[in-house]
Amino acid sequence: MTNSDKSKPKARALREATARSALSTIVDSDRSDIERALALLDEHLNLSLTPGEGAAEVVAEQLRDAILDLAVRGRLVSQDPNDEPASVLRERITELRKRKRLPEVDAEELGYPLPDAWVTSRLPSLGEWAGGTGFPKSFQGSAEGDYLFCKVADMNLDGNERCIMETENRVDVDAVTQMRALVHLPGTVVFPKIGGAVATNKRRVLVKPTIIDNNCLGIIPSDGILTDWLFILLSSIDMSELANEGPVPALSQKTLETVVIGLPPTEEQVRIVERVDKLTLLCDELEQRLLAERDLAADLSDSAVRSLVAQAA
Repeated sequence: MTNSDKSKPKARALREATARSALSTIVDSDRSDIERALALLDEHLNLSLTPGEGAAEVVAEQLRDAILDLAVRGRLVSQDPNDEPASVLRERITELRKRKRLPEVDAEELGYPLPDAWVTSRLPSLGEWAGGTGFPKSFQGSAEGDYLFCKVADMNLDGNERCIMETENRVDVDAVTQMRALVHLPGTVVFPKIGGAVATNKRRVLVKPTIIDNNCLGIIPSDGILTDWLFILLSSIDMSELANEGPVPALSQKTLETVVIGLPPTEEQVRIVERVDKLTLLCDELEQRLLAERDLAADLSDSAVRSLVAQAA
């Protein structure tokens, strides 16, 4: 292993710590102005990060990870004593779904403390599983039909970066009946469950009645669970760590049902979503600024080289 290889984990740890420190400072000081927040981030990041190829993307990625981490720990927004406690929400979901009560979760399983109004729970408490449907080739290839049919590849289409707006295949009512397909309603959050795509940690929100293929899985949020908050929560989980260790990575519902999460009150979910959206915009602004600075530096360097060549000619 070269000295460069040895330094990579340390550099990554430094980036993570720096991103977390910068973001925490913004959260603690409640800065909502983009320009002031960018200036504060520049102040932190310039002290610890060396510009270079890919640096802008890395900084933005680390900040986005830090945002999600703070959000799911209950450290992103202030607590409101008037919020209905999440324990009441969980009890209501259990009663409405008439489901078997889940075993109590030891708070220590989560690994970090939660605000008083939050409650520890497991993924199944958030909603129902959205299963996939096999997609015979005889039904594939049509761009017409009442329902979208989402395959993992459709998550990569332009315009589908967050929500599944369109798919390469559609099916009609007759095909749905023949396939005995499960049609999932808008608000369902889906993700890959088999193959290398598991490690991409893609999450997508359905915004139209959609069928997902059997390489995908999803969660249909219960009343009181916001789709956008569920998207944030699932995005914070590294699914590759939960996949089996066989030649083909795969997620099982049995494994996912053991995942311990922190559940906030519905009202706080709203505040978390709003704050994450603002901070994500901040990350986008920062990434574009860093990319522009990198491109400018590259242009200046090229210009200097051409000038030296011209002088030597």
